[in-house]
Amino acid sequence: MSAEQVSGLSPSGRAPLVSRAAALLAGDWRYVPIATAIVLIWAFFALQNPAYLTPRNLSNLCLQSVVTGLLALGLVPVLLVGQIDMSVAAMSAVAATITGQLLLVERVSVWLAIAAGVLFGGCVGFLQARWITWTGTPAFLVTFGVSLALAALQLHLLPVTGQINLYGTDIVVLAGAYLPAGLSWALVIFAVLAFAAFRLSAFVESRDAGLEASVRSVVLPTFLVMVGLAVVVGALNMHNGVPIALLLFVVPIIVLVYIGSHTKFGLYLYATGGNPSAVARAGIDVDRIRIAAFVICGMFAAFGGIVGASRLLGVSAQSSGMGTLLLEAITAAVVGGTSLFGGRGSPWSALFGALAITSISNGIDLLGLGTEVKLATQGLVLVLATSVDSVANKFANDAR
Repeated sequence: MSAEQVSGLSPSGRAPLVSRAAALLAGDWRYVPIATAIVLIWAFFALQNPAYLTPRNLSNLCLQSVVTGLLALGLVPVLLVGQIDMSVAAMSAVAATITGQLLLVERVSVWLAIAAGVLFGGCVGFLQARWITWTGTPAFLVTFGVSLALAALQLHLLPVTGQINLYGTDIVVLAGAYLPAGLSWALVIFAVLAFAAFRLSAFVESRDAGLEASVRSVVLPTFLVMVGLAVVVGALNMHNGVPIALLLFVVPIIVLVYIGSHTKFGLYLYATGGNPSAVARAGIDVDRIRIAAFVICGMFAAFGGIVGASRLLGVSAQSSGMGTLLLEAITAAVVGGTSLFGGRGSPWSALFGALAITSISNGIDLLGLGTEVKLATQGLVLVLATSVDSVANKFANDAR
């Protein structure tokens, strides 16, 4: 047997299995591994402590996931263009501080205070991105330096006591309000019908284009979504109901998913991370796409900090931005399936990743284990997630 035959045999022998698995994980089954991991995490901690899966703790878990998830959601566009933002945690802290000071000192309306905090995050994101694209400095260094400056800015903005007490202010509505049970079920019905209509539309388009299409691609995902939403809403309604904060997290995800899959900006976003030189040759302003990604990231980071302040009813250097929030946000985005190498990922990765990371953190707290256990676990998960991402990126490059 010749060398050419030997070299051609191995890929052809592995190609069908590898290609089929890659196609499944890149399509409708892309979230199966992380969803399975979440189920296993829940099962493990539930066996250790039955209180883990009680409606009260699940509601608390949802609120914990929202803050990390919003920061991870902001990181997704930045990671898609092959960049990183190390300032999201510090930015969330300063935005929360600005919002709190406007509420208590300036006595502005809660919505104006929130808007000011979010606008601050967008402005910082713009300035960072403009500097990065103008000077060519690595984003890691620029955003890390900005995070230190933001930490100093927060200390300057905080009062002498070092904290802002938001108890009794209207901002509590973000993390302290819940939907009535009837409205929750109505939203479930609407969501299932909308998802079914979307899947049916995709099925019809594929069939009309002469592509392979199956009704199962409509029925099975719709059934799984219906069951999943019914279980989640049923469990949350057994406590206080569906948190408003959860909707403030999920709705932006749906919007970003639509933008990523149905708009030119979304196409350019993925293309910039996958092959920026080809995008530039096509006449697309790569720098503008990157700047937009950082602006989105800054705004979501700021809003995440404000939601966190609403949940804790206060702001301090210790409660927001100065802990492990940055580590958790990056880990959540990567664990959920967004690549550090750009061009691959989805806003849904923020939801699944945040839920996985927060589930571990919540379980460790519930078992009364020390902070060192939590830090070690989060570090190991980050190393594992980035390693898997690196291996997947290597295989993807080899397959080209």
